[in-house]
Amino acid sequence: MVIFDKKLNMTHHSHAGISASISVLSAVVSISAIQPIVSLIASLIGILSGGFAIRYYYIKIKELKKGANS
Repeated sequence: MVIFDKKLNMTHHSHAGISASISVLSAVVSISAIQPIVSLIASLIGILSGGFAIRYYYIKIKELKKGANS
């Protein structure tokens, strides 16, 4: 193939495949390395939201008991 008066060598298709394979492999490795951190953050969010739910219902029950006694 000739572009701008220079002949291009189009026989290095295997390098593209190898590079793509390495990229996919590194993406899988990085995702599996990040997964425990994501799980930890998700569990902390769950614990925090549970704490807020307990606080909310504690306050609402307290208000209901206060209104019933009045």
